[in-house]
Amino acid sequence: MFSNICRCISPSSYSPRAEEAAVGAAAAADNTIASYIVNVDSVQFSPPVTTRPLVKATTQADPEAGPSRLMPIASKHGPEPIQQLIAPQPTRISLTKAVYHGSLGLVAELLKTEAATINITNRKGMNALGIAAYKNHLKILGQLLQVPDIDVNAPNHLGITALSLAAYANHAEALQTLLRVPGIKPNQANDEGETPLSLAAYAGHVNIVDQLLQTPGIDANTVNNIGLTALMWAVSRGHLQIVESLLGSPGIDFNTQDQCGNTGLMLASFLELGDIVDRLLSQPEIDVNAANIKGNTALIIAATLGHEEIVEKLRQVAGINFDATTVSGDTALSRARKKGHLGIVHALNLGSMPAGFGTNGPE
Repeated sequence: MFSNICRCISPSSYSPRAEEAAVGAAAAADNTIASYIVNVDSVQFSPPVTTRPLVKATTQADPEAGPSRLMPIASKHGPEPIQQLIAPQPTRISLTKAVYHGSLGLVAELLKTEAATINITNRKGMNALGIAAYKNHLKILGQLLQVPDIDVNAPNHLGITALSLAAYANHAEALQTLLRVPGIKPNQANDEGETPLSLAAYAGHVNIVDQLLQTPGIDANTVNNIGLTALMWAVSRGHLQIVESLLGSPGIDFNTQDQCGNTGLMLASFLELGDIVDRLLSQPEIDVNAANIKGNTALIIAATLGHEEIVEKLRQVAGINFDATTVSGDTALSRARKKGHLGIVHALNLGSMPAGFGTNGPE
């Protein structure tokens, strides 16, 4: 009889103590209890088998102390205690998990008893408000914002706030909801120095950028850890509309240099973004001769890379310095000559870009 019982035990969840309990039940000729013990592992439960009371009772007994605690239960009592032990236990749902899954009713219930944990991060470093903003669960976002102790500026493990998450994820309504909260900090940066505005500019979300630029107290000139502004991110990603929006913001600094000394104009020249170069050159105070730490100007960069169209735009700017020299002693002309960009050499020598004269000579 015992051999037949043991064949019912699932190998994946087999426990010597469970076998021992089955032996005790079989020895007591109580096949009903024995069947409860051995058949439970053929059923899928949540949480996993290792957390069920049956396994805890069979595995926590001291192996040196003799029979399992289940043996006397199996031998002397009816099936009810065993049924209770093998019953699946309810899994506790955390507030952050309920928010993640958009469970509006469950969030409401949890807030009745767990409001004090609202700002606590989960194992992945996320808090409830940040999750709601990123997942765009607007009703839950409203629920959370009604909790008196909510910290609307609480960052996650990377220093990213709910506002930044909404901005980066392009959730305009969530962003607007958060911006209306008293005490919101629209310029709060993450661990890398990125603000909601710079993240939106990087991601190319024009509407979000426009929303943020209309926010009282917004600082469009904040720099990140390597000296990049929202404008420089927009330039480097080729987001023309966002560049235009930022250039229209009062007090925008379009001559900011990053930690290597590069400006937005240099980045646009390097990437050969003609339309963005035009927008930047239309700014009266643009510093067309700014140089980076290696002495490269926008003109030298464009000439070195053979960007004829950009060179033509730059050379027409009043006050352009054709003789600017890099730390290695090169000018735009000498670089173009070394690289074999004959069309640019001709333009810099004669002051114009001849039609039909390409980088490698006449076409």
